Amino acid sequence: MHKYLYTFRYHHEDTLLYKHELNYVFSKPNFEERTFLSDDFTPMENTCFGEVILEILAFGKTLDDLKKLLPALPTFEDAKLDTVSLGYMPKCSFNDAMKLLPYLKFHVNMKNPKNIYLLTRTEKGWYFGRKASESKKLWNMHRAKPQTMSSAIPHILARTIVEMLKHSGHNSLIDYCCGSGTFLLEACSYGMETYGLDLNENMVSMTQNNLNHFGYRSQLRTHNAAEFHKNADCGIVDFPYGFHCTRDEEAEKEIIQNAMKHVKTGVFICGSQCDELFQNYRISEYFKIPAVNVTRHIYFCVAK
Repeated sequence: MHKYLYTFRYHHEDTLLYKHELNYVFSKPNFEERTFLSDDFTPMENTCFGEVILEILAFGKTLDDLKKLLPALPTFEDAKLDTVSLGYMPKCSFNDAMKLLPYLKFHVNMKNPKNIYLLTRTEKGWYFGRKASESKKLWNMHRAKPQTMSSAIPHILARTIVEMLKHSGHNSLIDYCCGSGTFLLEACSYGMETYGLDLNENMVSMTQNNLNHFGYRSQLRTHNAAEFHKNADCGIVDFPYGFHCTRDEEAEKEIIQNAMKHVKTGVFICGSQCDELFQNYRISEYFKIPAVNVTRHIYFCVAK
């Protein structure tokens, strides 16, 4: 029997982002299932779509089969019993969990348990075990930043991009057009060394206020992205796009050229497909994310 059951939760519109997370964080390319079994432990506290990791202590094809295995387990001190319902499976109810108690040596502590034990079910059967890790859903918390803009990139998308960079070995990041600081919030929560700049002083002030709200620190400057000469592992440029933004292709080229001189991986987010801007670089990842009024085209670029 495998040691761990990994469980995930995501909306179908986020399937592409989920696939990227599973590929970069858990080395599972093109994976679409909402659970998988493994002998290896990879924490999911910082993930977008992770729910919990269950350290498997017992498994039965039916709930009655599971009950028969529980008396052989050790005594659980200061413990709480809970349930997790997965994907499209029938709901795993608290009443199901209560049916296990006569078979468990369980000293309950509901207010401040040292360990949380879970009952859940997949199409293969019923699992009982210890909650070994769970997502903090930090991207969702960051949505409550005090200042934002209507055109700000969604935090779940920003989080996934930062995840991909972090799990590629990058530990320092420059946001060349920081806006309200969406990318910087996600990168700071990962412990990355960050730098943010924007031509608009009001944007820099907005970013600083948002960082302060969550207790994060970043080096911020009011500066032209085409003339910023700091080196870092990776850089992000979220170019202006949408109905009310005029595109300046020459400025985009200058920013891209400057960024790629100073970072190992550049991520460029555009309002249209523009492969010609990156012909001097190798596009390591390209994907597009549709929104209500715009489709974001996302390029990960490295030197050829």
